[in-house]
Amino acid sequence: MVEVAYLTASGKPMILTLLDYEETTVIDGVTLKDNEIQDLVRGRLFLSNLMAHYGLPVFTDIAKAARACCQVVKNNVPITSFGSKDGAQPAKLAGITIGKSLIAARETFRHCSASRSDHLSAV
Repeated sequence: MVEVAYLTASGKPMILTLLDYEETTVIDGVTLKDNEIQDLVRGRLFLSNLMAHYGLPVFTDIAKAARACCQVVKNNVPITSFGSKDGAQPAKLAGITIGKSLIAARETFRHCSASRSDHLSAV
């Protein structure tokens, strides 16, 4: 998970597949406890949100993710174009950063304010 987060945040193009954990999950011969599975689920949620932030698709089916990879390589399809119709979780907020959005809203408000002394509040 750490490598995926690092590569995604570094701007590398990624297609991620996350498979659900079963009640009895065994990794490397060790059966995971409930709290360990919950930790992994939280990590997956973080990765899903990170991928969505960068507009990158997250699949739950390996075959569908592989087809998407083939489309990217063979047909030069943009990675950010994959959505629920392709079996991926839709990319939310693709290409939008909150900081840039807030700055743009502030600049728009400043240009519309006649006195330029008005305040912009997030509340």
